[in-house]
Amino acid sequence: MARAYRYVFVMIMVAVVTTFASAQVWEIGKPKFGSFGGGPVDIIDLGNLNAHFTVPVLHKAGRGIPFNFDLTYDTTFWYPAVSGSTTFWNPITTGGWSGSALNVGVLGYSETVDGYGDISICNIVYYDGFGTGHPFAGCALWDNIDGIDYPLVSVAADDSGYTVSADAFYGSFQLTSAEGDYIIPQATVPLNPQVVPGSVIDRNGNEVNVDKSGHYTDTLGTTALTAAGGNPNPYTLTYTSPAGTPAAVTVTFKAYTVKTNFGCSGIVEYPATTAHLVDRVTLPDGSYYQFTYEPTPGFTGDVTGRLASIRVPAGGTISYAYTGGHNGIFCSDGSTSGFTRTTPDGVWTYSRVQGTGTASTTTIKDPTGNYTVVQFQGIYETQRQVYQGAISTANLLQTSNTCYNGSASPCTGTAITLPITQRSVITQLGSSGLQAKSVSLFNSYGLPTEMDNYDYGPTAPGALLRKTIYTYPSNLGNIKAFYATVTTQDGGGHTLAQNTYNYDETAVVATTGTPQHVSVGSASRGNLTSIVTLTQGSTTQRRTNTYYDTGNMYVSSDVNGMLTTRTYNSASCGNSFPTSITTGSLTVTPAWNCTGGVITSLTDPNGKSESILYNDHYFWRPASYTDKGGNVKTITYPTTNSAESVLNFNSGLSTVDMLTTFDSLGRRILSQRREAPGSATFDSQEFEFDTDGRPSKTTATYSASAGGTN
Repeated sequence: MARAYRYVFVMIMVAVVTTFASAQVWEIGKPKFGSFGGGPVDIIDLGNLNAHFTVPVLHKAGRGIPFNFDLTYDTTFWYPAVSGSTTFWNPITTGGWSGSALNVGVLGYSETVDGYGDISICNIVYYDGFGTGHPFAGCALWDNIDGIDYPLVSVAADDSGYTVSADAFYGSFQLTSAEGDYIIPQATVPLNPQVVPGSVIDRNGNEVNVDKSGHYTDTLGTTALTAAGGNPNPYTLTYTSPAGTPAAVTVTFKAYTVKTNFGCSGIVEYPATTAHLVDRVTLPDGSYYQFTYEPTPGFTGDVTGRLASIRVPAGGTISYAYTGGHNGIFCSDGSTSGFTRTTPDGVWTYSRVQGTGTASTTTIKDPTGNYTVVQFQGIYETQRQVYQGAISTANLLQTSNTCYNGSASPCTGTAITLPITQRSVITQLGSSGLQAKSVSLFNSYGLPTEMDNYDYGPTAPGALLRKTIYTYPSNLGNIKAFYATVTTQDGGGHTLAQNTYNYDETAVVATTGTPQHVSVGSASRGNLTSIVTLTQGSTTQRRTNTYYDTGNMYVSSDVNGMLTTRTYNSASCGNSFPTSITTGSLTVTPAWNCTGGVITSLTDPNGKSESILYNDHYFWRPASYTDKGGNVKTITYPTTNSAESVLNFNSGLSTVDMLTTFDSLGRRILSQRREAPGSATFDSQEFEFDTDGRPSKTTATYSASAGGTN
């Protein structure tokens, strides 16, 4: 039976793996140690000019781990594939989309079965909720003739801290994060129904999972989200708001004729093919993201599938016009060679040049005409030069050389081998000015073990100013990310500060009736039970904590021995949130909305209560707030670009009426306070941004009508 299950699992997985694994050359998502620009909507990977977007769907509090689900999109679309002796352009069949709760993610791998029935599983890559790939070295093997199973346990080579356990015979996989989360990844095509369940279980046994029908269950035991439909039909993500009403994020598709015409020698163009690309992502209140795609040069009505523009719900549009040879694509790997990026603030230009091996250089020109030149080895930055104006020695403001694994600076021609165990940055002011240095050391899980900061010197970095040393406990099993000690020293090696962290010193208190909670047995929980702080000489202060089996804190003691006790029960959404918090003889009592995972009221030790009302049918936006005196502040959201809160008191003779206006990218640009009840005049203040999107001006307060500017 186990082998039959394994084959079903693998057949499903392989259909997905081929797509994802082929896209690995791009390093999509947000890889660790990457260099990024763009904002506030898109994140530009300066190493390959992939643009990354996040479309928030649902963020909800939980027990131990919150429920977070976002749709993510990466603009890189094409890669050169090989079949026999033919090289051809191949699209990523996901269209660049991915989406996952709590990084349940997707697992990719390749499997081979030889004539003797021996099975090998290799090239394992975990794609997290951002679409970033984390590769693992080694293979899991099943020797069919001898009947011997050789499982694989491997730490990700990219310093992400993930560990995979794979078994070729059973076709089973389990991932562990450095924080101790157990992850069973999905096999799924984004924007389509789920085909294999997935789950995340934290170190205290709290679980979020998704079943094969696309139902996501959070730690509160509620169906937080349901995915249904899929390309080419509308894809819906339905949830229930705190008001108890259903709401949905809807992804709709549009039929295009997709064709390439990049003109790369030796690469066959992708023929005209009907494909359904994402047209719009509509939020529950009717606001939406709109997508358009690059026209294929020379073929009217066709598109290449690469993003041309995205309109965000606030109304602003960011557009991309691809530049450089072969219509802005590198024939070697399909990555972007350049584009002009137009935002509501101004126009940015990005261009890349590929060098020897994995070397490349990206040049950025901002809307004010200033240049930045960044050199890379693969996706890792090795040098950055910032100019005020055009590229010239006279205009050079700063040079930063970043080197890895102990290589000497400058290291722009030095290839980088994973994992990264050391990263040093030397910063020089001007073309020949003062220099400073920082050095960071990392362990095999990508966690810092030491950080050194050096002073500025005239011709080389100066003396060591500060050293921070991190150690990690060795007795927490799969939990690797928590500190044992953090010590700060001066340049002479004298200890200035030190904290010691201890875990699991006391037994946990059992709960009953807790949903989505599994036993972790004798495994380490990693609950921080004491913090010892060095104060002077050998004198220390100690704080302590005890916990429930859910990982929620039970009793905490400060350095003076003052105790704070928290209680939980079924009324707290399945032992998820505290129903009382007592410090000394004083108790506060919260009440909760379990559908939304939000607090609805808080009663203080004197019996006085304040409350929040959520009746927004779509989002987690409060509608009103009632203070302890019974005064009610109402909050309204007339459009996606404004919000108003009104508190009338003193029998209506006084008011606190605040109106906030946002720009087309969702940034606050006007803050107004009504001068008197019923007045049409507001005390107003404007906030402006320059063409680079940076805050540039805040005005003095002036009088104006609602929405009026000075």
